[in-house]
Amino acid sequence: MLAWEDTYGHTVARGVGFVGTISGEVSMRRCTRCTTPESYPGVTFDEEGVCSLCSAVTEVRTGGLGLDALGERIRSLGRGGPYDCLIPLSGGKDSTYILYSAVHDLGLVPLAVNYDSGSQSEEGRANVANACDALGVRLVIVRPDPDIQRKMLREILEISRELGCYTRTCTSCELMLRNSTVRVAREHNVPVVLWGSASAESVEEQEYEDYRYGRSVRAVLASKLQTLRRLRLTPAKVARLLPHIFRYTILSVRQRIQMKVPLSCVLNPYGFMPFPESDPTIIHYFDYTSWEPGENTQLLEEKLGWRHPPGRDSRFDCLLYAFVEHRQLKLTGISDSGAIDCSFVRQGKMTKEEALERERATRERVVDECQALVDELGVKRLPIDLPS
Repeated sequence: MLAWEDTYGHTVARGVGFVGTISGEVSMRRCTRCTTPESYPGVTFDEEGVCSLCSAVTEVRTGGLGLDALGERIRSLGRGGPYDCLIPLSGGKDSTYILYSAVHDLGLVPLAVNYDSGSQSEEGRANVANACDALGVRLVIVRPDPDIQRKMLREILEISRELGCYTRTCTSCELMLRNSTVRVAREHNVPVVLWGSASAESVEEQEYEDYRYGRSVRAVLASKLQTLRRLRLTPAKVARLLPHIFRYTILSVRQRIQMKVPLSCVLNPYGFMPFPESDPTIIHYFDYTSWEPGENTQLLEEKLGWRHPPGRDSRFDCLLYAFVEHRQLKLTGISDSGAIDCSFVRQGKMTKEEALERERATRERVVDECQALVDELGVKRLPIDLPS
């Protein structure tokens, strides 16, 4: 097996038996079982061309506790007011399905909370409103200061210009979602939050553990330093980056103060907010039942009039996700949603051919989507494109 280092410093192993390429890319060999490319960081392949991520899967991850057990646990925690639980709702299929299941399958009275950073898609907003109307669920919408949010995005894009690839354009949205959810639950005396993240949509187990339980400051800094090493920044580039990083940090602290984020997270503007241990109790819906993307999507369309853009039924609810897709394509050779689709292929919930077609569509549209966002924010166009 041969190994080499690609443009971004990833060590890549090349074996035999790879199949599958996507139009518009350099002939890139992919796993014979899923669609993981040879450029994916740390991946290796056996003699049959099966990637190490597929080989590491010993059993399909499912939530085996059952919905009856979920309902019993929620009710055992009691009610402090008119609501059994609070559900964060983005308009995507995961959170919308959880809201439907809470009302239809569990007979609960939920309160929904939507965090709209200002970059929520029109489809996402419509799905949120339609689901709450159809199910008779009260909705609370939380929004940050739009001026600060836009300034943060502009600084992120200027940082991206120097790095040569889009960086973390989510601008603390995950932290803000968690903080808003906890705040609304406490304000309305709701004892339980029904959360929607699923390990089935994580490429690696550690990735999901980090998402669920948070990462230490040391781990966050180590990850950022590793990325900077991959991008091989010169001293001149670092000097040009520092003013943008400084302004972004100040804006992030201001936003967190305005949004009443816990002091520990205000003082660590690049940190990750862990879930509270209680008040409210966080219950992960997919610990109790598995996610069936095809079946559940069809159900939402029929029962709630749920809609998505053509060919995209995942992660369309936030426009900034285009930057995440582009970044992952450039750094790893596969989009973020493509890596998640690989996980579904390993679980038998999607065919490799379906995953390749979805990845092809992502690659064809993502550059234009990113440029449209850059133009809308009034930032000079970035010379960032995908490798041919």
